[in-house]
Amino acid sequence: MKREIGLTLLELIVSLAIIGIVLVVTVPGFSPWKSEKTFNNTYTMLQDELNNLRSTAISMTTTTVMVVTQTGTTYSLSGYNYSLVPPATTCPSATPGVGWTLLYTKTIPIATNYQITGNIFPTNTCFFHDGSSSGSNFVVSQVPDTSCAAVTIPNSCATISVTTASGYVDVEVN
Repeated sequence: MKREIGLTLLELIVSLAIIGIVLVVTVPGFSPWKSEKTFNNTYTMLQDELNNLRSTAISMTTTTVMVVTQTGTTYSLSGYNYSLVPPATTCPSATPGVGWTLLYTKTIPIATNYQITGNIFPTNTCFFHDGSSSGSNFVVSQVPDTSCAAVTIPNSCATISVTTASGYVDVEVN
């Protein structure tokens, strides 16, 4: 008698059950990976936008400013160009419509249970035509930490520093 090739209904059900168990065990493991990727995107985006505004200030011989705002758990950053005579060493008030032209506004991706803090609230970060800046510090960290001093999870906190004299943007990830 010929034996037919194929799977019985019982073999198919057992195979599907094993696949289901494997998925239930492994899929939640991807959640921290997604959170870490979003964390990396957050501080990289901040660093890139700070560098872009510095370059714009130098190339246009003007003053630019980054304004970071928070609404609930959503952060936005806006880049402005100062259209009046550029101030030499002080950062004028970044009130829209009073000498400032909006260059862009972007929503910052931020992982759940993370926040952006630092001396940027309520002040802003200005870049001047010579490449210098008003100086600032951003901290991207897990809630409720506001500094990277007591971090217990590796690669979960970033400090972004903008130096005053040179305007260079430096990132340190703890």
